[in-house]
Amino acid sequence: MNPLTIRFTRLKIRTIIDMIAVTMLVVYFLFVYIYNQSANVEYYWPMILLIVFSFDMLTSDDCLITLSASYVVYVYTIFTLFGFVALYPMFPEIENIRSQYTMSFLKYSELSKAVVIASVFVGLYSVFAVIFSHVNTQNLHTKVIGNGIKDLDCTSSEKYKSITYISIAILTICTLYFIYYALTHSDIFSMTYEARSVLTNNDSIFVHFTKIMGLAFVMAISTADRKQMLIVLGVFSVCAVFHFLIGNRGEVYYPVFASIAVYVKRNGTIKRKTLIIGVLVSLLAISAIRAVRGMGNISGGVIDYFMNVSPVTAMAETLGEMGFQIATITYMLRYLGTGGMLMHGSTLLYSMQVFWCKYLPFIPQPDTNSPAAIKTIMPADYFAFTNVGEAYYNFAIVGVVLFAVFLAYFMVLTGKKHENIFVELFFNMLLIVNLSLVRNTTASLMVYLAWIIVLILIVRLFSRAK
Repeated sequence: MNPLTIRFTRLKIRTIIDMIAVTMLVVYFLFVYIYNQSANVEYYWPMILLIVFSFDMLTSDDCLITLSASYVVYVYTIFTLFGFVALYPMFPEIENIRSQYTMSFLKYSELSKAVVIASVFVGLYSVFAVIFSHVNTQNLHTKVIGNGIKDLDCTSSEKYKSITYISIAILTICTLYFIYYALTHSDIFSMTYEARSVLTNNDSIFVHFTKIMGLAFVMAISTADRKQMLIVLGVFSVCAVFHFLIGNRGEVYYPVFASIAVYVKRNGTIKRKTLIIGVLVSLLAISAIRAVRGMGNISGGVIDYFMNVSPVTAMAETLGEMGFQIATITYMLRYLGTGGMLMHGSTLLYSMQVFWCKYLPFIPQPDTNSPAAIKTIMPADYFAFTNVGEAYYNFAIVGVVLFAVFLAYFMVLTGKKHENIFVELFFNMLLIVNLSLVRNTTASLMVYLAWIIVLILIVRLFSRAK
């Protein structure tokens, strides 16, 4: 087919109805944003309808694989942006998941505007993900529930076995490092989460090994055959247990979510029982990690938490904490409403300056007190952020719209198979970055890109793949 030819696959009636509903809701939110910025607005039920229609649209679409890159990013975004505000009316006790000072955003009028902005992003992202998935593509809707790893497409795995072995070797090195770290920092398990975070975040070697661990895992999942897959999962599990024990969550779940999308792209399926058990165990594990974060005594803290909190409340608190990113957007809007200025791209330049000043002596050190650092406008340094908020912080609602369209296109591109294995590995590993950006700024983007390039070069030099 001529590469300049644009062919659009027909949409299902159900998908079209969902798309019209989501578009109308986006128009409603944009109308509210433009004409009712200063007042509290009723956002709850329009937000719930947006989630329902957009979820059904992505799930029913014939050209968008369920649990594909686009789908995984969408689901994770829903949890991180709407998890708290969706559950709060039903479980008001989740306002106690953090300190009263941290939860003060609930009293701010900017909260409704934050939900409006997040809704515009989610609506546009889901609509354009469907649109882009129908351009120059065949029907890709494959089953997700099946025989599990037996359905995995291993037709090219023989050719790429050397890549998997290199990935396993790198993952093993990371595992040995974390074991060594645990043995030489045995007091880390009795520290508070804040103290552990300071210790590990200030250790550049630890930070780099954590990033390499996730990238190597996704790289291995991209090429492993069925037997190799079990080895990869076994080695990664050791790393995951270590990070869970010190209260780290995203460091494990970002590569896991990314690997699920890669696995499904390779026609791998998940047994229904495995899926149900996996979801429940994951929710309980995240609840346990919350207990680990809040108490110094890991085993006692987890046991005490589940002895005093019902499983339903524990899961509600977990989802509520995952959806805490709406608070950071609220605080950002409050800063802008009290005299703060839009950054017009300065946060992106700041992130690049932070990275390059370490390696190029002629680039000056950035001003850590600059508003472009983002953390300076948050109530505390430990607040994470979100790229949706960063897009608004730079270019207002126009930035949010452009970011939604760009991310939808990029995720659809990531979800498609690429003939060149190195291009495939690049997009697969970059999915971790896109997931992390949902809850973070672009500050870590340059580091991730650097390691992705290094790992691809290693594979290119030492594997048999060409």
